[in-house]
Amino acid sequence: MNLSGRLAMGMMFPVAALLLALGFIHGVTWPGILLAGGAVAVVLMTAEVIARSLSRTPAQLVRAAEALSRGQQVTLGSSDDGETAQLAATLAELSAQLGSRQHLLEKTVESIRDPVVVADEHGMIVIVNAAARRRVQRRTRV
Repeated sequence: MNLSGRLAMGMMFPVAALLLALGFIHGVTWPGILLAGGAVAVVLMTAEVIARSLSRTPAQLVRAAEALSRGQQVTLGSSDDGETAQLAATLAELSAQLGSRQHLLEKTVESIRDPVVVADEHGMIVIVNAAARRRVQRRTRV
């Protein structure tokens, strides 16, 4: 259950206790208390539905940003919300630009005559050009 669901469930007991207390203080009958409790339950369920619909789009955008940070292509589903659709289009364009720049970088490093090895911040080799591969092959043959 997500946060909004837990909040709705957590509010049920205090609201029910408050309704019972107010009903007994003001002399409201049991049918009146049950009607008020039903109305509160409907309001809480409606709030849950609204909260879920509002939290769906940001979750998609977070996943898209994470994929973009890993260098993966980003695709978001179509949305009725104009701002969300515009943001999705912007993320897709940024993803395409990032991919083309990565490709340009790899081709540039590949065309360098000297051996070049590119590693990330964790020491994992990301790019090795042809000159570096030839040098490694010569050393392993000898």
